[in-house]
Amino acid sequence: MSTDSFAITYTVKNEERLLPAAISLAIRMGVARIYIFFDGTTDRSREIAAGFDDVVTSNSISPGEITERPGWIDQISPRWAENMDVRKRINTYYSALRAANDGIEWILCIDPDEVLVPQLDAHLRRESINEFLAAVPPETDQILLPNFEVVPRKRSVTNPFLECTTFFNRFALTDYVSRGARFIFRKAVQDRKAQAWLNYWIYSLRFLGQHPILMTDPETGSTIPRGHYLGYSNHKAMVRTTAAAAHAFDIHRWQSYGMPLRSKRCGALLHYDLFDCDYARDKFAQRPPINSFNGEYHRNEIARLARDSTPDVFERFFEENILVQPRTAARLAERGIIRTIGNVASVIA
Repeated sequence: MSTDSFAITYTVKNEERLLPAAISLAIRMGVARIYIFFDGTTDRSREIAAGFDDVVTSNSISPGEITERPGWIDQISPRWAENMDVRKRINTYYSALRAANDGIEWILCIDPDEVLVPQLDAHLRRESINEFLAAVPPETDQILLPNFEVVPRKRSVTNPFLECTTFFNRFALTDYVSRGARFIFRKAVQDRKAQAWLNYWIYSLRFLGQHPILMTDPETGSTIPRGHYLGYSNHKAMVRTTAAAAHAFDIHRWQSYGMPLRSKRCGALLHYDLFDCDYARDKFAQRPPINSFNGEYHRNEIARLARDSTPDVFERFFEENILVQPRTAARLAERGIIRTIGNVASVIA
């Protein structure tokens, strides 16, 4: 088995706009195989994927298609039909086994709007990721990749991997305090908006009121609190395919299941979430109206507006609440709240 090859797995629904750029970029970065699982896709994603070599496609895998299933899959199987995250977990496990059989050393489960970079500021070459993986200690089973969220700067973008180079900085101590405080708060208060207010005040104090902002529903005028990040603030994980069979996948990382799992935090993941108005609306409009979507109140509200409001209303919401204007971006950059990461764009250019 190669010691430096890697695969990527996607579970997608209607990603025809971003999928060709995501696949092309992964190929530029030396990916050995891309496993794509279509989850209710009705657009041209299948035809797009078929035009690339080293891309293997399938519909989402049902539990019954895995003959020797670990117990954790049987535990989550009753929610397979209703929950995309359950299907993604099973798809990822299945693709990890397949990658191991294909002789591929590592596999990463991400979405088409995410990109792995070994270092934030280093020049990227085709060999960069394989060199990064070759340097990982052999006793490491899993690499935890801290994510950096894109800062939306334009109303419309053609290729976010080329045009979007500004990202929210990470603040490890504040993030830790926020996660801990919200975990404790959830035990006593189940209301997600109250939890969002707690998160808002933690980051407001950290940044002395410079950031984050309060969002406003353009139709009702109601306030939508949010923290520093529009997306998530932890990581995604890359696992050795030979270790996957003995562990359980849980969306953002693999977890021990019967055997110890040895993890190392290094590298980074760039998340091009909500990079422009049309992508944000299309992405969130297909999300079901569930209270626990992504665990974040403000994302529930974005999804509600994408589903229920007119395109004009959502565009107004995006421009007034999500888009970061040049003067604001300059202020946030001066204070180190956002930063420029341009190495992915340089690969494409």
